[in-house]
Amino acid sequence: MVGTNRVNAVYDDGMFGPVTPRTAPERREQTGSSPPLRTDDESLTFVGDVLVVEPLRSEIRFDTAWIGNLEGPITRCTRALRGKIALRSGGLDNLRALGRLPVALGIANNHLMDFGRDGYLDTIGELTRAGIGWFGAGSDEDNYANPLLLDCGGRLVALSGYVAPETHPAAVDGVGPALLTTERILEDAATARRLGASRVVVYLHWGTEECDLPAPSDRALVRKLVSAGVDLIVGHHSHCPQAFETIDGRPVYYGLGNLIMPDLKVSIRPVAGGGQSDFYCKRQMPWNQRSLIVHWNAETGIATLNGARYRRGLVRPEVRTEWVPTMGEPGEAYEQQYDRARRLARWRGRLAAAAAAPARTGLAAMARLAGRLDFSPKRRREASMMTPAGQTRTEGADRDRRRSE
Repeated sequence: MVGTNRVNAVYDDGMFGPVTPRTAPERREQTGSSPPLRTDDESLTFVGDVLVVEPLRSEIRFDTAWIGNLEGPITRCTRALRGKIALRSGGLDNLRALGRLPVALGIANNHLMDFGRDGYLDTIGELTRAGIGWFGAGSDEDNYANPLLLDCGGRLVALSGYVAPETHPAAVDGVGPALLTTERILEDAATARRLGASRVVVYLHWGTEECDLPAPSDRALVRKLVSAGVDLIVGHHSHCPQAFETIDGRPVYYGLGNLIMPDLKVSIRPVAGGGQSDFYCKRQMPWNQRSLIVHWNAETGIATLNGARYRRGLVRPEVRTEWVPTMGEPGEAYEQQYDRARRLARWRGRLAAAAAAPARTGLAAMARLAGRLDFSPKRRREASMMTPAGQTRTEGADRDRRRSE
């Protein structure tokens, strides 16, 4: 997106709708006497990041209750936290284009608090008004709204959300998203079982941006969670679909990608004592436009998969999912595979930024990157041998040897 701030323009265009007054959210204690949310559906649909800032159209209609990650607060606040790439979402009614509103939204992510406590309270107010549950954020007093209990066709499902500290989430006045720690997840899973949940779902905002493989440490963590009885693990934040696997019969989706994510041009408020505001620009590239949709049967624990593609306000089905990478078994070979994928992710990020830059600068940057970013499996293998100068290590060694001779 070049030359306009579509995020701000959307709110000027009336996409947001009325905002409920800011009040502190009612404390929600998950006890045996607190009725859970209810849906008659025996299956749940899980999607990745959702940020609606333009009129939404969809060729996909969800026929079961669905859950996504709300990637930005729903607020008209204009004063963002300093140094943050501040995102905010439009009104929830726009999501009706998907056939129905979500039954719940995860809000444990690194953008929830972009507009401080007021932005958080606005978001909770909008979710409450729409009758949508939320989980993964709050304070120590309400355990960050984890777990949220959902009666799914007579089976009680517990939903808990967490954000990795490496994504730089913020907290204001003791309010913010639940930080990802193994101990916290296991404690909440045990609480869910005590409250009668027969299924436990963990929703994680983690991973390396633009990288289509999970970190080896993430794979080690999910094995601990599965061993502790977690039934389904769903991840997001990488902004591209990541590989997935099944461990002891439990499906693990490390990153679903962006179900809805527009091109971005967002102002960044400088840190204290800094200079003028800067802008963060990003054009959503093909790998950012694709996402995975997980259909999970709460009765059987079996998950099936579909794909989607988002571009210019339109969500379309993606029938083929061959573009999702496969993983080897954990170990040294996989660590090397992940290292290659992480290096490629850095180039992906540079290309997305270059594509969103002003024409002259962007074209020059893209020209420098051209030829280095062939994403075929063969090219990805070759990329592991690339130096910053674009030559293979063997070529560089040959050149240095000729110079020494």
